[in-house]
Amino acid sequence: MARHLGKEVIIYTNGDSSLASGVSAMVNNPFSFGVRMITQMRVAGGRQVTPHQRHAPLQGFLAHRPFINFNGPFAEQLGL
Repeated sequence: MARHLGKEVIIYTNGDSSLASGVSAMVNNPFSFGVRMITQMRVAGGRQVTPHQRHAPLQGFLAHRPFINFNGPFAEQLGL
């Protein structure tokens, strides 16, 4: 879905090189990856993600999907 929002999609993995290599192996992969640790995220006339020891350009849009781990059997109880 992110590919429809812009010409270039950069996936920042915060140091997770296995995620980058797994998705990079896909055929016709339209994404590029930032695998360095993220030290700062700012919103100032655009969005800026600053990797460790490097300045980054402003980004037009940021999306975040954290890892979710339920601390109860709710999915099983709901039959999901």
